[in-house]
Amino acid sequence: MVIAMQSCIRTRNVRKEFAKRKRAISQLQALWKGKKVFKDTQQKLKQVQQYKNIFFEIQATEKSYSDQLRLCIEHFLNPLTSANPPIISQENVKMIFLNIERIAKLHKKFTRDLTMRANQWWPHQKLGDLFVKYLPTFGKENTYTEFVQNYNKSVQAYNRCIVEVPAFEQFLETQHKLPQLNLLGITDFLIMPVQRLPRYELLLSDYLRKLPKDHRDFDSATKALKKLKEVTKLINERKKKSDSLQRINEVSTKVRGGKNLDLVKPGRLLLREGLLTQVKKAKEKDVYIFLFNDTFMISKQKSIMKGLTRTTMRFDYQLEILLVNCILESDLPMPPGSPAQPFKRASLPLPTSELFFKITDKSTSKEYVYKTQSFMDKKGWTNDIETALKGLKQE
Repeated sequence: MVIAMQSCIRTRNVRKEFAKRKRAISQLQALWKGKKVFKDTQQKLKQVQQYKNIFFEIQATEKSYSDQLRLCIEHFLNPLTSANPPIISQENVKMIFLNIERIAKLHKKFTRDLTMRANQWWPHQKLGDLFVKYLPTFGKENTYTEFVQNYNKSVQAYNRCIVEVPAFEQFLETQHKLPQLNLLGITDFLIMPVQRLPRYELLLSDYLRKLPKDHRDFDSATKALKKLKEVTKLINERKKKSDSLQRINEVSTKVRGGKNLDLVKPGRLLLREGLLTQVKKAKEKDVYIFLFNDTFMISKQKSIMKGLTRTTMRFDYQLEILLVNCILESDLPMPPGSPAQPFKRASLPLPTSELFFKITDKSTSKEYVYKTQSFMDKKGWTNDIETALKGLKQE
């Protein structure tokens, strides 16, 4: 009887101890879950704060950009347009400021929409759809494409007016003192549209890195970034072509010699130009090369005096090799008789052959060996030649 009672008591004590330990384990589990939930919540709040900060940075920089465009128009463009008598010709005014008024109007609307979103911000607020809405307009011919494409001409017109029109320089000095301009001049304002699209790309990339993939703005922001890259690439390609055509026109007026030489041709681009050393039978001579997307032109550079102080460059035509007939060799043994000129890369000496490349004209079987100033210079030339040759094969 006593043994049975003792056994019953022991069983009851074991059950109590088991229940006690079970409650303790449950309490520990609840505490661990609570800490995990707290930690997860903290991480989510941190993530929300990160993409919120970028959201407001985009809105703030957009407002600042729009304000800067307005200041440029109010304190430079409008006074020059309405000046009587004119300070500079209206043709020069248009060339300097291009279509900045149209861009300013576009960004006034974009700033308004962004500010409205910022004022109504919540963790699920969208931003990407606004870029998707406005990017097609940014990429139009009469907005950023026109401005970026003609930016160099704008700067040239500005510099020409400073030299030729003293009243223009005086006007700039007066405006420069205005406190609201913060010591910014015309060129400081004109570079802003050129830099704006690349700036968007950086901000949107950062925004997407912080945005959760299940956020309702993720898809539209991804689409916006992709479209932005396409627009920026297209504008840069057109600017490159515009700059190339402008330079070809300049060069065509400075090249002397060459029977029926016509540098300006439809579709022709200037890829690279510069001094190289031509090596032939251990003899070296400096030549000035123009690499187009269809031909390789060799000339000799000369400085010509104009007046007492001004000098201009002239190029005496020597030879033109059609790239369709070219074979490029970039890995060459050191030409016999060439002086050793070691070039260091990553603290290791490179043989002089690393500075040489060869072009063979298949139509005449003649070979032309060139030496560059550095290994990187050689890579630049050979890469551009290879790009041109690939382009010809694709046509």
